[in-house]
Amino acid sequence: SLLRSWLQRKVVKFLLLSPPCTTFSASFRKPVLRSTVNPWGRHGLSQKCSEMIDKGNAEGRLALALLCESARCGVGAALLHPSTSFLLRTPEIHTATTKFGFLQHEFHQCLYYGATLKRTTFLATSSCSWVYSIGSVCSNAGGKCDRTGKKHRRMSAPRSIKGVFFSCLLYT
Repeated sequence: SLLRSWLQRKVVKFLLLSPPCTTFSASFRKPVLRSTVNPWGRHGLSQKCSEMIDKGNAEGRLALALLCESARCGVGAALLHPSTSFLLRTPEIHTATTKFGFLQHEFHQCLYYGATLKRTTFLATSSCSWVYSIGSVCSNAGGKCDRTGKKHRRMSAPRSIKGVFFSCLLYT
């Protein structure tokens, strides 16, 4: 693909990958589509559910392939996903993390102008040690944000997964 050739030629200096959480979200509950035992999706679900799982799997595998290709090419890259995401629990993510020495760093989005406490994980190539300088976790003391002093908004399960796009930022 064009992106892979850019990575190989080092046209891209940094790649930020943020595939949609949708069916990888731990808050997606009815029906339960994934589990820690079946992070790539449960079997025996309806055709509609299976199609949603397949779409999420394709996006997750693409993000992982691009992260690995970035590591092979020596290009900085990071995958950003909720810390509770089933994508981060797949055997392929664990294998790639070991093989390429990916860095993992968790932070709360409220510290970066998010309205919720949402725990988020950066999985980054080894050249991106700067991820550790990205904030940390909010103490949530008294249910309030360390940055704003205001109460965090509650997160709710996604009502719909229509119109969600795969985010991929290139820095050249």
